[in-house]
Amino acid sequence: MDKEDPEYYPFRWKVADAFEDLFVLHRRKLVGVVLLLVGGLALGMVLFNGDNDVETAEPTTTSTGNDTSPSTGDDTSITSSSTTTSSAPSTTAATSSSSTTTTAPVSTRPTPTAEQIAATQPGYIIDMAPDGIRLMGGVPTDDTANDAIRIAETVFPGAEVLDSQIVDTSFPTPEELVFRISAGDLFEYNRFVINDNYLTVIDQLAARIAEAQIWSVVVTGHTDSLGEAVDNQRLSERRARAGADRLIAQGVPAELVTVVGAGETQPIASNETLEGQQANRRIEFVVTQG
Repeated sequence: MDKEDPEYYPFRWKVADAFEDLFVLHRRKLVGVVLLLVGGLALGMVLFNGDNDVETAEPTTTSTGNDTSPSTGDDTSITSSSTTTSSAPSTTAATSSSSTTTTAPVSTRPTPTAEQIAATQPGYIIDMAPDGIRLMGGVPTDDTANDAIRIAETVFPGAEVLDSQIVDTSFPTPEELVFRISAGDLFEYNRFVINDNYLTVIDQLAARIAEAQIWSVVVTGHTDSLGEAVDNQRLSERRARAGADRLIAQGVPAELVTVVGAGETQPIASNETLEGQQANRRIEFVVTQG
């Protein structure tokens, strides 16, 4: 159609007229549709953002909210376990620290009575016999008593060691070792010859003194109170000499050995009984570091 024709009606005008008719005739519907679209878009955004908040909040709620949630039973047990586990090393460390700073370990020896303390001779007293070694005497601490055990095990390897020491802080720290033989059959009555059964333990002591070469030893002989005191004094000297001679024969230098007779003046048991008399017929090797 010719554009100059009065009947000519361009297509764009038709579109414009259509939109004009739509807006004029149906503007309310159009506004409603627009509002519906905008509202739907807004609602979609709200719903979309809300889901994200829930998703990101769940881990936070799970990790920080369990202590107050009904499912805290597992968390409580874990916490308790963690507390127990962490406190165990602390307890161990405290125990270790206590062991390090304590001068003596907790004693396993029974607490002595006042009568036992009064009746106990202070010092290291190592009673020697063929069938074993018995530790006697009073010492101030468990560490000191344990030192006597180590000494006995060193001097008499393989021998059975019986610990009968009395531990109390009233006793002084020993400065010498008293190796004693006080068995009933060590000597016959009124005799100074040592029973052969006891030579082995004397030889073991002699070997240790000879090896050290820094120990001096005083060998003291004793008797019971039967007979005359002057005779007992002479007999005790002979008994001491018999013990000293055995040490020297086993390699102990003679200049390290001193012989002393105490007679009947230093009993360790009652002379009113046969057992007491036999115990008093003894030899003591008093060893010091020279």
